[in-house]
Amino acid sequence: YFSLAGIGNFVECKNPIFPLIGMVFSLLGTLLPWWFLGKDTTAEQDAAQAFLEAVTYCLGGCTVLVNMSQFVSILIPETSCLWDRFKWILVPGVIRIESRIKNASSSKINKVVTNALEVHRTKKQESVVPTHFGQALLNFAEMVPQRERVGSFCWTWRMILSRDMCRREGILLSGRLVSTNVAQFALAPFILISGIIITQSASNEMEEIVQIVSNAEDFLNDTSLSLVGKASSLERYTQSVEFAVTAALATATTIAFITALAIALMVIPSWATIALQFRSGVIPFVDDPQVKMLRIAPDQTAYLKGCQYWAALFASIGMALLTGVIVFVFLSPVRLQYCLST
Repeated sequence: YFSLAGIGNFVECKNPIFPLIGMVFSLLGTLLPWWFLGKDTTAEQDAAQAFLEAVTYCLGGCTVLVNMSQFVSILIPETSCLWDRFKWILVPGVIRIESRIKNASSSKINKVVTNALEVHRTKKQESVVPTHFGQALLNFAEMVPQRERVGSFCWTWRMILSRDMCRREGILLSGRLVSTNVAQFALAPFILISGIIITQSASNEMEEIVQIVSNAEDFLNDTSLSLVGKASSLERYTQSVEFAVTAALATATTIAFITALAIALMVIPSWATIALQFRSGVIPFVDDPQVKMLRIAPDQTAYLKGCQYWAALFASIGMALLTGVIVFVFLSPVRLQYCLST
């Protein structure tokens, strides 16, 4: 499916048959599996199947649109007015990114030349420094307030939202990095929804237990037995356990959601900061003797993309377990009774 659906997805493609074939197989791969797949029996399985079907239609529709844009861009000549009007859609993304990187490199070179001229300019009438070297040092000191702090969290997201990351700084966000980061962002609401469902289910189960204990107390009151006090204390105990379990699960869900969202937000700023540090020499790479070791098995770097997702998932689960256990221990009736007694 992937080889046939992406058969026309390359920049050098000039034959419209290839994207047409990719568009046809994208439609077939999206629609045919659900036509031959029968409906499940339970309501939960039907809901899960409906969700997967909607996701498949969305992803398949995006693949069809990509192949269609490639097909139309081949048919429309570059000299026509339609190309000038819709070139932001018809031009492949690789070409747009390459042009932005070239614009960034030319802008950097122009800025270097401009700064060099500003540093070495002379002021014969106003200058009190008799040498060109001293005047250059003075001019450099005057240009210090024009510096900009780069590589921070807010700076990176501001550059991304303004679309200046590639156009101005020449930093390319690869498709694999963006797709992995999107999966991390999708993990955060998934954890939140799952935690809410688990918390609601646990709360309903605990309410049923409290109701059973309450019915037992009413039965003992009707029969005038001597266990009424114990049943009343048991009901209060179950209510305390219900509160502790609900509060622990709610706290764990909140902390897990915040952890997953924080990790997703910090991936791209961290990557951009490291790229700038390599570029400016803050992290020595060329002269480092350990560079030869990094050239061994370079294919293993592909594992990092999957590790990003699983690391976010396991970190969220670990933080949820840690905070949930701590909250449950402090709110459990045994702990409260011990604290009150001491």
